[in-house]
Amino acid sequence: MNQVKPAHETYYPQLDGVRFLAVLAVVIDHWLGEIPNLPLGFWGVNIFFVLSGYLITGILLRAKIKNEAGGLSHWPSIRSFIIRRSLRIFPIYYVLIAVLVVLNVPPVRQYLGWYLTYTPNILIALQQQWLGSTDHLWSLAVEEQFYLVFPWLVFFTPRKYLLPLFWGMIALAVGLRVFFWLRGSHWVVGYCLMPTNLDALVGGSLLAYVQTFAPARMPAIRKQGAWLALGATGLALLMLYLRPNTRPASNFTDDVAVRFLFSVAGFWFIAQAAHGFGGVFGRLLQWGPVVYFGRISYGIYLFHNFVFSYFHSHPDHPTLRLLHKISMFSPQLAANPLFRLLLFWTLVVAAATLSWYFIEKPINNLKRFFRY
Repeated sequence: MNQVKPAHETYYPQLDGVRFLAVLAVVIDHWLGEIPNLPLGFWGVNIFFVLSGYLITGILLRAKIKNEAGGLSHWPSIRSFIIRRSLRIFPIYYVLIAVLVVLNVPPVRQYLGWYLTYTPNILIALQQQWLGSTDHLWSLAVEEQFYLVFPWLVFFTPRKYLLPLFWGMIALAVGLRVFFWLRGSHWVVGYCLMPTNLDALVGGSLLAYVQTFAPARMPAIRKQGAWLALGATGLALLMLYLRPNTRPASNFTDDVAVRFLFSVAGFWFIAQAAHGFGGVFGRLLQWGPVVYFGRISYGIYLFHNFVFSYFHSHPDHPTLRLLHKISMFSPQLAANPLFRLLLFWTLVVAAATLSWYFIEKPINNLKRFFRY
């Protein structure tokens, strides 16, 4: 029998680099606008979903194996999982919500209950419209809803039924998106709900399952999956290029096909990063600054929309006045979108760094009291 590492001892260095690439894609999409036929924002979120499913399922499966081998109850593991996830996710999120309430950033006060219960994604789907500078919180809500349901399924489903369960959840996600597309629902309905994102989340779970119970198959997945990922990405980009430029309320390419193809590509990407990319790209993923940005990516993701919105709604802010001074010497530099992106990135990284060292990291250290 394969020796199973304790859940808390498994760390894959390049996955922090993957987090950086994912959050950078989202930031570029939100700050510079969507590049035609290249949905970087959704690609980044989708990678986060696959990665979350992979890491969380790996933790749960290792705990399940150890519990069953020792004849132990799963309940302490469920308790530890909930507490550890809460310590990681809740503190800085609720600090942010409190600050947004104090500053009266719309529409947080108006829909405070939705934000406090991690359900703004459901609100977006019901209203069929976005929520301004808090739009991006929908994906955090999806992940939290997944965390609340998925552990129970993993722990209390017999091992022989886990694989059919995972495939069934992936089919459910694709089927729901097809259903919303056929009935002509607004595209945000199938975009924001947790069940319609399960092909990405549980795609990561499939990877964790294979790595846990059939590790000998991983080399073949990494080797053969590269061609599958390349084909899926190429097909997705081709479909995006060929679809009509004017997005209707819902269309098959965006709402069903491309999202599934990105999940397929993300499956291989995470599998390879967990093993370790070689060459220049592998060194990039393990480069110190990239790893650090990945480590604080939660804060970067939380804050990036608010920093961008604040400075654009306060043209007299000292930071923007500094830009105007620069424009006296180099108008091209001050007006350059990449320069502005670098400026706002610096501010967001500073905020995320303060969050990491003063809130997130100290609270994360409490996890040592709640091992699996």
